[in-house]
Amino acid sequence: MGAEDYDPEILGYSPKFAALIRAARLDQGCFSKRLLNSGSMGITISPDNRTIAGGRSNGIELFDINTSERSRGFLLSEKDTAEVHSEGNHLRDVIYNIAFTPDSRFVAAGDRKGNVYLWDLATRALRWLKDGAKKGGSFEGGGEGHGFDAVVAASPDGRIVVSSGPDGFVRGWDVETGSLMAEVDLSSAGRPFVDDTTMRSEEDEERRTGRTYPFEKLGHTIEEIRSIFRVYSLAFSPDGRWIACGMGTHREVVDPLLVIDTRARPWKVRRVTEYPVRERPAWWGKPGEMDFTFTTIFQLSFSNDGHWLLTCSGEGARLYNTRVTSFDGSGEWTVGPVIGYDWYADREVKGAGFRTVGAQFIGKTDIIVILHEGGIIEALDRKRPDKPIWVAFAGTGEEDSYDGSLTTSLDGRWIAVGRHGGPGLVLIDLGLYDI
Repeated sequence: MGAEDYDPEILGYSPKFAALIRAARLDQGCFSKRLLNSGSMGITISPDNRTIAGGRSNGIELFDINTSERSRGFLLSEKDTAEVHSEGNHLRDVIYNIAFTPDSRFVAAGDRKGNVYLWDLATRALRWLKDGAKKGGSFEGGGEGHGFDAVVAASPDGRIVVSSGPDGFVRGWDVETGSLMAEVDLSSAGRPFVDDTTMRSEEDEERRTGRTYPFEKLGHTIEEIRSIFRVYSLAFSPDGRWIACGMGTHREVVDPLLVIDTRARPWKVRRVTEYPVRERPAWWGKPGEMDFTFTTIFQLSFSNDGHWLLTCSGEGARLYNTRVTSFDGSGEWTVGPVIGYDWYADREVKGAGFRTVGAQFIGKTDIIVILHEGGIIEALDRKRPDKPIWVAFAGTGEEDSYDGSLTTSLDGRWIAVGRHGGPGLVLIDLGLYDI
């Protein structure tokens, strides 16, 4: 479906989103686009701006970003691929998340089984593998992988790869040796709801000392408590101090974003300013309830100076001001309103979906790109996010829209958008466009 195929009256979109669609049509000729038959899971561009990687059902595909030529990628074993496929069609894409180290020497990845990999880009050799089945026990940790759907990120100095997933642990691995350098239990800091809008009482908060968890009052087992703290995204701050953790929030948790202080010994998880809680809108489902897909933070991006953290969830994109020197008990990072098109506020929308798909800073600039369902990309200035600078369509008039995943290059030239539900990505060249 191309941008010209969107009829707001038929699809139920409001006049505000229809305006974005019209702008995307006008900007169709302003961008150079290429379609690649690449893997579309966890797409990312190497820091040297030469290579684009995308996850597929049997490993990672690599392309030269300038020529679109495919190079030899990384293949998983037939055993691993077969085991994941046998679990159901929804697991057809084995590689779930990908990250390059800053020197572009190594590629880290997490897969649907919770395995964590590190490959050498020059030799294509597997440096080390962490077994997703070795999850560790209860709150004691000590595991390797994360059960399923592992996510990864690399530190700015290239020494550490961190991984996490649905088991509630964040682990730091030495890039060269694969040895465990740090392990953090996120459930030690998250705050629960009494209901959809109310925090637990101070008395319950005081019970958080030691190893006592107020979640137990909700009748959860240890395993259920752990599953509440599922991590969907990870990002290092440019100075390497903070690891931002985007959580897959269930209605029991009030902290979709947690951060880890790597200067603390051992690493310590911190809470930030309480996230603005908004009811699930009526068109999403049962009114008055928080929703997993609506509040899950599935993409994170720090500004080049580290003063801002951009988060993306189903409701839209938000900016956190991170300019703090210390944390008190409740945290000091402040979060602003949704920037760009706000699906939640648009009460004229009908139907349901993830709506906002991704959000990233473009290179080292203050320009933010936000990807919406249907392949609509809007670009905003972080300093004046009240209206788009430009709007583009990720796709062509002949092809389906691309709205599965989003990444940008460090030099600010490229935007890549993966197809939702299948292989393929569209590569947008901003080189001739004044961003």
